[in-house]
Amino acid sequence: MASEPPADLREWVRDGPPLGEGGQAVVYRVHKTGDASRRPHVAKVLQPWDAKAKSPSEEKQRGQFKREVLALTGLESTGCPNVVPVIDSELDPPKGMQPWYIMPFYAAGPMARMDSAGNITYTEDYKGNVDRVLEIAESLASTLAWMHESEPQYVHRDVHTGNIFLEKPGGTPILGDFGLVHIYGDEAVKTGAREPFGPWQWRPPELHGGSPDKANPKSDVYLLGGVIYETLSGGDIIEETQQVGGRFTHEQPEYDLARFTSDARVKHVSRLLNNMLARDPTARITARQVAAACRAIRTWKPGEAEPVSLPSYALLEEAAARYREGGRSPKADVALEHLRRRCDDVCNQIALRAQPAGQYRFRFAAEPNHGDAAPMQAIQARYPGAVWAAVGVRVQFEPTPPITLLSYVTLIRTDDNREIVGIVNDNSKWTSISESFPDDPTHDARIKQAAIAELDRLSREAINRLEAARAKEDAEAQLGKVLIPGIQSTPETARLMRFLIDAAEKDVVPWVNVRDALEALRMTPETLRKAVLEADEVLVLVETQVAMGPTGFSMVRIRPETFVALAPRIRPDLDLEADGLRLLRILGAAGLDVRVSTERIEQEGGVPIPRASILLEYFVFQRFVETGGSASSIDRLPWGWVSLQPRGQRVIEGFDKILY
Repeated sequence: MASEPPADLREWVRDGPPLGEGGQAVVYRVHKTGDASRRPHVAKVLQPWDAKAKSPSEEKQRGQFKREVLALTGLESTGCPNVVPVIDSELDPPKGMQPWYIMPFYAAGPMARMDSAGNITYTEDYKGNVDRVLEIAESLASTLAWMHESEPQYVHRDVHTGNIFLEKPGGTPILGDFGLVHIYGDEAVKTGAREPFGPWQWRPPELHGGSPDKANPKSDVYLLGGVIYETLSGGDIIEETQQVGGRFTHEQPEYDLARFTSDARVKHVSRLLNNMLARDPTARITARQVAAACRAIRTWKPGEAEPVSLPSYALLEEAAARYREGGRSPKADVALEHLRRRCDDVCNQIALRAQPAGQYRFRFAAEPNHGDAAPMQAIQARYPGAVWAAVGVRVQFEPTPPITLLSYVTLIRTDDNREIVGIVNDNSKWTSISESFPDDPTHDARIKQAAIAELDRLSREAINRLEAARAKEDAEAQLGKVLIPGIQSTPETARLMRFLIDAAEKDVVPWVNVRDALEALRMTPETLRKAVLEADEVLVLVETQVAMGPTGFSMVRIRPETFVALAPRIRPDLDLEADGLRLLRILGAAGLDVRVSTERIEQEGGVPIPRASILLEYFVFQRFVETGGSASSIDRLPWGWVSLQPRGQRVIEGFDKILY
């Protein structure tokens, strides 16, 4: 120790160097000023806090020390037996000074001392001494029972041979060092869930880091069970008191207490330890029951009834605890929770939780998962009976086009206790990454690495899908400009029909040469042939002139009835009904059976010549008019005269529509 902690002990005088030094305090032998006999006492002085101290702050460190003193004085005031009394104290010293308290000096010291080399020396020879060990255990159990049953409740959490003091060998054990005591309802100092607590040997599971159950009085029962076994065995320590499956280590031949004594009572001690060293706190008996059992075993004689008889509720708890330790379902639940926590930790490291929903935005996440159908089916098919958890990687785009890509980086514990890391991707394909022993320290890093890689892969895939969707939308938009409303055809046929309609608007005789069509449409002969065949034989929209050659025809034109039906769909500005009525009214003014020259229609109709030509051809098809004669030029209407028919007259009078 570099320097002694500053403390004003008032009338107490230190007698020499420290007796010992712990992580939080230093103890000195002291005597009171004016005491001629110099009767020895012990001063416990809190060490100054520093950044390397176990306590995270000076306030918390002083709070723990103050709590220790308050616990000892509180227990003493209620009559609790065999705890170290506080003779004097200073808990709120002047600035620059450390808190301290005075307790009796126990001449024989603790039950066991450890030297600087780690060697342990016991005050008495406890090895195989069933009477003495049970005497000590009964006394300590009575003290603990008082603490656990008092109001408020006290839990020591640091019961071991170094904290049990004796005035003399064979004397009454005194429980001391309450530095880790929990006082029920005390809000001064909280124990963090991740902090380990209690002695490094014989530490019960609930006092290990990560446990939320650090104020359970059954922890003291477990620790006292460790004292019993350690002293009877002469110093042996068991790290794992109860193995997976529920079997107790001290019952195995190499750990059996019968190795150290022929005392017939040792088998009952072993049975008692079963009810003190169970991993599950609910399977342990109370401190009061431990005291009664120790007393009963000490007085037991061979031939008498079993000295330890547990009440039915304790037997039920013991049986339930054994099932929790060894049953398949509880083991699976424990393993699953463990795997879930690890996957959750990985997700916290990646730090990609789901983002809020947004219009036309990507959402991506890496989140803990268990229960989705895709990984469950893939895993159960390969590893029946296995438990698993996963980091679910998701990339999503909403609302349209809807894109959802999922992949699962799984952590699996098989029935034969193998641990496997693998991927179930968005196509439910399984990929193995690693197979090893449980809790392989490399697996968490592998899961994180794989999850990040899957997020990258899914992101690229999502981008490709979105780009493909956009390209499809663009293509459909372009196609919409090509396709003709109401006509189910290929885009090539639609382009051909638009071309022929344009030709009919330009030429009085709208026959198109195949060479002109190939050049204008930039189609191959085979593509044009298929378009013409669909328009002619399937849709009956065109007429053709058959000829030898790669397309199988020489000329193609749109049918008049097709022009009337489709042209307004392509060009909404066209009013063929009005144009047609003007043509028919010219004929109607002349009357039925009167021939009107096509030259007059051209001059008076006000309709472009090519359109008038194909409309009149349509009227012939509908039997509204009849034509005859010949025109002087191909650039004019291709007939010499036109005459109205009765159906045409009815159209003019309003009984029928001119176009279908």
